Amino acid sequence: MADEAFTVTIKGPGVSVEQKVSRELANRAVLLVLSGGTTTAKPTLEAPARQEPPRPEGDEPPPSISEFFAAHAAKRHIEKITAIGQFLKQYAGKATVGRSDLVAQFELASEPPPKNLGRDLDWAVKVGWIAPQSDDPDKYYVTRSGLEAVQKSFPDDLRGKTKITQGARRKKRTAKESKANP
Repeated sequence: MADEAFTVTIKGPGVSVEQKVSRELANRAVLLVLSGGTTTAKPTLEAPARQEPPRPEGDEPPPSISEFFAAHAAKRHIEKITAIGQFLKQYAGKATVGRSDLVAQFELASEPPPKNLGRDLDWAVKVGWIAPQSDDPDKYYVTRSGLEAVQKSFPDDLRGKTKITQGARRKKRTAKESKANP
């Protein structure tokens, strides 16, 4: 296959560059951006399936995220968030996950991401299944109790303990009540 041309675009305050580059240069740019400049690995723009390390004969391929959800009975958003964190740690070697990782995994599972992801992250932190990384509070790791919940497939007794009840809703006041009690 001929060396394809890739387009690299960089935009920022006072800068707007769009340049056609070779595959090799595009690979290096992608690796530099994704790693934050901290890796010396050889870059590649191959599909993730092609980047998978070789498995010894007889080893099974890793499950998809949907299969992982099903195998661990992850049903609620906080369970899926915790399961995603464990899945990425176990199969992708990622110690922490951010919002973009979570959204991407929900999309790979053909599920819409939570409409209020921040609330669900806070809920998962509150029940102790994930925790923010100390040096980067936008990244989360699965805690021991989160790992245990995933391994036990989120049993019903654990689900009951992790329910968060809504506060009492305020009753709408009628105009007459508002005048009487301002």
